[in-house]
Amino acid sequence: MNENYLNEARENRKLKAFLADIDMTAKDFSKLIGCDNRYLSRVMNGHAKPGKRLSKDVEDLTDGKVRLLEHKYKATDIARKYRKNKCINQQIRSGQLG
Repeated sequence: MNENYLNEARENRKLKAFLADIDMTAKDFSKLIGCDNRYLSRVMNGHAKPGKRLSKDVEDLTDGKVRLLEHKYKATDIARKYRKNKCINQQIRSGQLG
């Protein structure tokens, strides 16, 4: 799980490099696509998940050179998997499974 999350965060940082190449600030770019500068910054640094609209707008404005990736894992999915594994481990230790 962590490896996929890190790969997606790395991909989202490509926007920062693209903007540096065309000599544009993230603030100016966020105005072009109509999103909050702070949110765009968090996405570019891998701290926030890009939405579908933002992903599409970035891809369109960069002529497909930058494609933001949406994180495949939701916090609820991770928590559910953790609880399931914890329950199975408790059953193994107590001898119910085995």
